[in-house]
Amino acid sequence: MMQKWLQENPRVAFPEIEIPQLEKILFSLRRYWKDFKAVINFLSNFFIYFINKMTENTYLEIKTSTWHRDTNGLYDYQASITAKNHFTINYSAVLHRANNSCILNSSSWNRKLSEDSNPILSIKARGGEFIIQQSGNELNERLWLVIKSIRNNGVRGYKICEGDWIRLGRVKLQVKKICTDTTKKALENESVIVADGENPKFQYFEPLRGDSNEVMACRICLNNENSTENPLISPCYCTGTMKHIHISCLQEWLKNKAVVISKFQKVTSFFWNELSCEICKAPFPLSIYIKGVRFDLIKIENPGRPYVLLEDYSPERHEIRCLRIVSLNNGESASLGRGNKISLKIPDVSVSRRHCKLKFIENNFILEDTNSKFGTLVLMKKSFVLQPHTEVTVQIGRTIVHLLSKEPFSYKSCLWAFGIKKVMPITYCSYLTQADIIEDNPAAFGSSRDKTLLDFEPDLAISQHEFSIAREEEKSSSNENINQLI
Repeated sequence: MMQKWLQENPRVAFPEIEIPQLEKILFSLRRYWKDFKAVINFLSNFFIYFINKMTENTYLEIKTSTWHRDTNGLYDYQASITAKNHFTINYSAVLHRANNSCILNSSSWNRKLSEDSNPILSIKARGGEFIIQQSGNELNERLWLVIKSIRNNGVRGYKICEGDWIRLGRVKLQVKKICTDTTKKALENESVIVADGENPKFQYFEPLRGDSNEVMACRICLNNENSTENPLISPCYCTGTMKHIHISCLQEWLKNKAVVISKFQKVTSFFWNELSCEICKAPFPLSIYIKGVRFDLIKIENPGRPYVLLEDYSPERHEIRCLRIVSLNNGESASLGRGNKISLKIPDVSVSRRHCKLKFIENNFILEDTNSKFGTLVLMKKSFVLQPHTEVTVQIGRTIVHLLSKEPFSYKSCLWAFGIKKVMPITYCSYLTQADIIEDNPAAFGSSRDKTLLDFEPDLAISQHEFSIAREEEKSSSNENINQLI
């Protein structure tokens, strides 16, 4: 065949190579080409097998940053020097804090730890997922979600819900109520009802029936009318002429005790002392039931536009109680901090002058941190599941823990020529949503309400003795330490 081609093309000549030798060379090349293809196929299959072995288990990347000062569980986000640690695991382990550094310990290692080390986080690997669970029981050692860098659909911040606990520095606020549909709510009720707090939530009363020797008269209006709409009740331990009071009179009296501050149109604050009788000091219930009819003693006028009701959390019952209503229209925002020109002023040294802001966007209230010194946090459940390709940043006391669940590589998306593609790191990671947070009991995962972010009442039931001790230490040393930091 080669000889025929050379005869048809006489100008082409290979003076140094004879035709039989050229045919031998071409034959050898064809044979070696088959061997070369076999080698390429073997290498590509081996590489694919190797990549598959690497991707069988997801792994968890842990980055910690610990502040060297132990001040009420605060972490200084503006500190230039912090102790940083980095771990990568695909197994169950426990994260400990020893002095200013973090250490991982596993049951397989059984590492001996120092006496001053405390477990702050436990990690359990389960079928490509990681169950993150807190280890400490103190309020400051709980899991607090850091909202500093959260971004969902291009909007920075965290969407708050009813029941959420918010922490600004060492100040804690609870979201009592959120109303976005003002038209519907206004038809149902003209007031914002406060149905929770330090006082008894409710109390059942039987209709009062006067005896022949007993004079039933209201201690305030001195009227003896007793109707279904405005019954006479005895809500405390007072006797005699001070025993009875109309519900409407009690509501008006409690309302007048509140100090109302409306410095800005967006925010209205209500301050009052403990809701109790001035004579016998018995605490008043927040709601009263008479024949199945509920009467709420504390009511606040509806602002007439979307609002969120916040309550300052104070462990001492004798301190002044504060409720704040933040009402915003779509696109508006209200700033929170201790500065003078702030919509919602919080006079605490651990709160920055312009700490954070609350925005109302598309029927949602969004809380956004504004580069505060001690951060804006939201209390999380005791445990939650971290899905693959998901990251979250939590604060545990004076330590920040960044968790990122990854699948190292996938040859389907990373290989292209000869079945081989350049390995690219995973750059897209979505933050946890409230639906991703789970109950402490895994059997309750299916409940939609059980997947909310906060678990406040059971875990905040810390004894009053512990709170009083902590408060005394705060008043003696905390203000001095924080003033030095600021």
